[in-house]
Amino acid sequence: MLAILMFYFSADIMHMSSNNCLHPLWDLMDDMNAMKLIELITASSSFRKLEPVQEAAEEDAETRRCKCKAFAPVPVAQELLGLRRAMSLLESAMIAWSKYVPVILLKQVMAAGVEANIGCIPSKVTIFFCDIQGFKDICKGKDPTEVLSLLDVVLEGVNQALEQNGGTLLEFIGDEVLAVFNAPQKMEMHNLAAVNAAIAAIDISAELEDEPVNLQCSVHTGEVLAGNIGSPTRMKYGLLGDGVNLAARLKSLNTRYGTQLLVSAETLSGTETLRDVGVADLFVARTVGKLVLKGRTTPTHTMEVIGRKGQVPQDLEQAAEFHEEAIERFGKGHFEEAKVLFEKVNRVFVQYDEGSCPQDMPSSHMIDLCNMYINHPPNLQTWDGSEHLNKKAWS
Repeated sequence: MLAILMFYFSADIMHMSSNNCLHPLWDLMDDMNAMKLIELITASSSFRKLEPVQEAAEEDAETRRCKCKAFAPVPVAQELLGLRRAMSLLESAMIAWSKYVPVILLKQVMAAGVEANIGCIPSKVTIFFCDIQGFKDICKGKDPTEVLSLLDVVLEGVNQALEQNGGTLLEFIGDEVLAVFNAPQKMEMHNLAAVNAAIAAIDISAELEDEPVNLQCSVHTGEVLAGNIGSPTRMKYGLLGDGVNLAARLKSLNTRYGTQLLVSAETLSGTETLRDVGVADLFVARTVGKLVLKGRTTPTHTMEVIGRKGQVPQDLEQAAEFHEEAIERFGKGHFEEAKVLFEKVNRVFVQYDEGSCPQDMPSSHMIDLCNMYINHPPNLQTWDGSEHLNKKAWS
């Protein structure tokens, strides 16, 4: 008798399985596991489409039964199908949400299990700004659809460069992009990562097939407040502090100097990890100036990053070294010697300017300063080599 009962029981289980009675439970377990791992957030746009359970349930809600030999038909619980539908809707909503909110924030909110609140914490971060050089002129003659299409391609390239280097994109402001490194997710050597992201974004944008564009980027490392800002009912993750303003100002200075990537000296030499690595072995850079920006009292040592070492032509790399030697002599008040070196630098850099009127504005500007100080020498007892700017932004 026991053997007969076991036979009927196993037959019932097989029929229940073959008639999809247990499938909702299995599917629900799969969904819950995916939610736990947050696979639905980090997956690509080719995400697996869920089976339209609702339609299937409506078609055979009355006839779908588990045919068992020893027991009466067992209906599939409608609660399970409803829960399955809810999970599907939640998945779609969170995929859409992750396109508005940085994924790392989404993970942190889910892991915390509490409602997000207003609040910031002091953080040392590296701030990244960029926009499209001459965007207004590029848009002339284009209809809105063409402008949106251009922005879509360019901003996707910038986002790709940021993601590959561990940055968190905070917001788009027209053609401008603001991103941060080392917040909310901590990372080592975030300043190097930000410079690498800027170089990658510039390269990607310059190589676009339909319409190559030049980017203007800035990178600054400093202390800011990072966290949720806004009101209790409407907030965003953002940054507050002078460092954000400084990064934005450096970005606009690209227009003044005809450069594409300006960084603060803090970014290139402000951490122990950088000193251990030796930044001189990583990037080719030159000093643009010790600039006292309008509204500030202390100079900001501003540098142009030309490219990664080994990827820049040898004569250009050597010219950058001459430029630094000229800056040193300029700072000591040896203006005649500095001028000779700046003129030598200028001749090399002009060869690589592909514009209609080739020029190298950083070295040309320093030559003008040398001429000014040769004719009107400063008091070297009080002069610190800095230059005071009378504008906040250049466009």
